[in-house]
Amino acid sequence: MRRRPPPLPTLRIKPSPSPLKPFSSSSSSSSSSAAAAAADDDELRHDLAALLSRRDLDPPCAAPRSRGCPAAPRGAPPRAPPRAPPQARAPPLLLGRRSPRLPLHPALLRPPPRLPPPIRSPRPGRPRAPPPRPPPRPRQWCPLLLLDGTTTPRGVSPSWFGPSPIPSPPRTHPSRLRLTPWSTFEQRSSNARQVFDGMQRFVAPDVYSYTPLIVVNCKNSEIDEAKRLFSEMERLGVLPSVIAYNALIDGLCKKGFLDEAFQFKEKMIKSSVEPSVVTFGILINGLVKLNQISDVGSVLKEMVGMGMEPNEVIYNTLIDWHCKMYQCAEALKLLDEMVSKGMEPNSVTYNSLAKGLCKAGEMEQAEYYFDEMLSNRMEIHVGLFNTIIFWLVTKASRLDSAVRLFREMLLRNLRPNDSLMTTFIKELCKKGKLREAAELWFKLMEKGFGVSIVTSNALIHGLCDSGNIKEAIGLLNAMLGKGLVLDRVTYNTLIEGCCKDGKMDEGLKLRDDMVKRGIKPDIFTYNTLVHGFSKLSRMEEAIQLLDEIRNEGLVPDLFTFSSIIDGFCKIKDVRKAKFYFNQLIDWDLQPNVIIFNSLIGGYCRDDQISEARNLLDDMKRRGILPTTVTYCTLMHGLCNAGRVEEAKTILGQMMKNGLKLDVISYTTVISGYCKIGQMNEAKKLFDEMCASGIAPNKLTYTALMQGYCKMSNNEEASKLLNEMVDRGIVPDAVTYNTLMSGLCKDGRMEETFSIADQMSQRGLKLDEVSHTILVHGVTRDWRQKEVASSTEGGIVEHGFGS
Repeated sequence: MRRRPPPLPTLRIKPSPSPLKPFSSSSSSSSSSAAAAAADDDELRHDLAALLSRRDLDPPCAAPRSRGCPAAPRGAPPRAPPRAPPQARAPPLLLGRRSPRLPLHPALLRPPPRLPPPIRSPRPGRPRAPPPRPPPRPRQWCPLLLLDGTTTPRGVSPSWFGPSPIPSPPRTHPSRLRLTPWSTFEQRSSNARQVFDGMQRFVAPDVYSYTPLIVVNCKNSEIDEAKRLFSEMERLGVLPSVIAYNALIDGLCKKGFLDEAFQFKEKMIKSSVEPSVVTFGILINGLVKLNQISDVGSVLKEMVGMGMEPNEVIYNTLIDWHCKMYQCAEALKLLDEMVSKGMEPNSVTYNSLAKGLCKAGEMEQAEYYFDEMLSNRMEIHVGLFNTIIFWLVTKASRLDSAVRLFREMLLRNLRPNDSLMTTFIKELCKKGKLREAAELWFKLMEKGFGVSIVTSNALIHGLCDSGNIKEAIGLLNAMLGKGLVLDRVTYNTLIEGCCKDGKMDEGLKLRDDMVKRGIKPDIFTYNTLVHGFSKLSRMEEAIQLLDEIRNEGLVPDLFTFSSIIDGFCKIKDVRKAKFYFNQLIDWDLQPNVIIFNSLIGGYCRDDQISEARNLLDDMKRRGILPTTVTYCTLMHGLCNAGRVEEAKTILGQMMKNGLKLDVISYTTVISGYCKIGQMNEAKKLFDEMCASGIAPNKLTYTALMQGYCKMSNNEEASKLLNEMVDRGIVPDAVTYNTLMSGLCKDGRMEETFSIADQMSQRGLKLDEVSHTILVHGVTRDWRQKEVASSTEGGIVEHGFGS
């Protein structure tokens, strides 16, 4: 036979906060019922001790008693329920399947009481009277009595409690409810409803039971269920609280049922439940959201009539509405009224004002309130940060302030949006602030916010445009290290940077790496490489790439043929340029003005002026209007061929065609006159240009100085140099070398060295041409002196001297 463990002392469990009253015990109970109660207590203590020793099972916080349980009169000792027959009881929880983990009851969190010392039996021969049994302590009924799994208190008949006013839900013990883990608000709402349904069998719900459910259903947009619970409260005679009214009014306002919300407010007043400031704030917020601003005044008047003043929430609601309606002046008046009543504007107030001012274009005033929020360490909405930084970057051009605010965003763990980051980095790269742009990129990665590939491509493009290919490659490696996936734009940007820098081999390696990573090159990739090879006159590689384009199934476009035609024209291979021009026509592509300009320039370099003129006529027949570049290219070829008068007539054609003459057009013809020594015509055209309001540039003055120096008119050339400096035009090394060359030819070395000193003082270094001019001038002067001295010595030696 199994031995029962020694009995535990009586647990002193504080009464449960449940509204139930303790059971009443009959005063006429017999000694047998007392013995049964004591035995039941022993078994209960044993079960509790075993349960507390279990680590894998938490008992429920409270087990509900049977519904309709009558309360015992105050002061009556509690009655222990009689023991149920063994065959009628369900198996204990400890032996059944594992129940859901629920919070421990506070009484079970205390350490278990110490066991009393064992009662020793008296020595033989010395009989001792048994110690008097202490009277049973009154114990409050506790739901822990239901831990054995029974659905009603043991020994208590459900007929004692009488009929329940609420329909009985399914008989499921709360400890066996299948509750969903609390992962979403909807699931938590469902769990609360299950507990409430299970509780109704044992406890009469009150206002504290209904109110949380009404709040939860309103937050979950289940307005019909909330209204049903509210009606159930009224039917049972439970007076709803102001919290329940406010929750239901708020839910109705959010759904747009303003009329019903105001009806509940009136019912609230009739039920002697006084509305609070929150009630009126909810109604005002509902009116504002539906743009029924005309009714706000009556609500405010009623509120003031009941002795209540608007609080910060109501002021913030009205300020936000005025800001959204671009009525910033009214919003500022409300702010002043708010401050005059002793209320301090909070972050909601300032966020609404600043965003409204930004929408209205009052960025300076918005920045003032933004700075107030920063200085007071208020919470700032991420959208306001984005708006202010975007304005500083694109409109105010205050990049330093934008960088400061960006760092503040990161300190507050706020992430700027991708479009702002891309625009910000582009502007920083344009202004040459590459270090700051790279710093922002790496700070975002350190924070774990991540950077979009578009933003990263913008930074790589900025580095490549500035010639920092090495830094761009380093950024690419950092992107790969951070797990970013490169795209076609990234590679095309890097390849374009390499081609601009003349590093064609690196560009081809990037193209190969692009293919290895499964990214297929597009026509932009090939066009970039073709353009790079053509610019370096490496036409064989360019033609190979054109063949690859066709083999890959891609279609060459105008840019492809334009690069190839221009490359052949620069090396004076006009025949091949014309061949690819015809291929372009065969591909059903229409040549543009850029291709015609390249061909006209190629024919002019090859001294085929007539072919160049024919191309000009062909352009006009195709409906392509010549540009200033077209005419200047043709005039340049005519001047190089010595046909300056024809070039001058083209100036008249340009004016007839509505093209505005510029300094390049005049300088081209002036340079042609200077080359053939017609300085009077050149000076006349120069004066005409100045009279037309076109200011000469450095090339114009240099061309005139070259012409005067060829004519050995160095004085006029020196005057032009001084005039050039007086106009604020900074001479370059070519200008100074032109004048020094003319002075050296006249043997005026002192003036030549003076010009060289002036050149050094202006921060220009003497280049190879400058040194060559000075060396030739010095050696020529030395030889002339040596010849003169040798000639004079020979005359004296032969007796021809005096």
